[in-house]
Amino acid sequence: MKKLLKIILFILIFLFILFVLFVGYVIVDTSKQEKLLDNEISSLLELDLTKDSINKNIVTKDEYAIIEKTIKDYLRDYSDNLKNYKDSIDNFDFNNMFSANNFDNDGPDFIESKGKLSKLKENLNSSLDNLVKYSSEEYIMKIINDKKLDSMYVSKYKEYMLGNGANSFNDTVNKEIKEIKDINEEFNNFLDDCYKLYDFMSNNRNYWSIDKEKNIVYFDNDKLINEYNALLNKIIKDAGNLDNGKDDSKENSDNVVGSV
Repeated sequence: MKKLLKIILFILIFLFILFVLFVGYVIVDTSKQEKLLDNEISSLLELDLTKDSINKNIVTKDEYAIIEKTIKDYLRDYSDNLKNYKDSIDNFDFNNMFSANNFDNDGPDFIESKGKLSKLKENLNSSLDNLVKYSSEEYIMKIINDKKLDSMYVSKYKEYMLGNGANSFNDTVNKEIKEIKDINEEFNNFLDDCYKLYDFMSNNRNYWSIDKEKNIVYFDNDKLINEYNALLNKIIKDAGNLDNGKDDSKENSDNVVGSV
């Protein structure tokens, strides 16, 4: 009987030691995973999302890997829209928009020129709408809630995405969205005024002509010259307000001279 009790006691002690070792392993591994995730998030915060790529490799495991992948997928979508916004502007050909050569080739209806402006405006507004959606707390929490994680891991994710600490995207994203909204408003003004100038040329198609050799547009009267210059000066002012530093319309203004 005593021998049996000793065996049972030995088994219980052995199981207790295994339990302690397991708990210790879990604690150590959890701490390791949190540190890995913290380091990964810190590196993501240093990226320029208008240029850099998001590393697809997942360095953590289990629930932490789900958090890491969710954040990286989110940032990849966010970054793609940022890049699309920037590329739409950078790849647009602003040169010679209002040159005599363009007026000759695309006037008097300016279907191609107006189409390019409309497409650019649509791309910019669409990208901005997506960025605003991605930056909302509702969207940010939805993509993690869909993963059905325990509340502890959801809280950890929320700390990264919506917290106010050093390892949080919240402040960075909100500032970025505000800046893009301001830029987009100015850009929409710029594009609308460009469209108005093309409309002006179309509506007065019978009152201007082009000297191809001198690359000059001539108007029939001073009134039209003044109206044209007022529209062009508004575009130049719009361009000066743009934060991206583009002011190509100033260059274009030298290409067209209104004369009687």
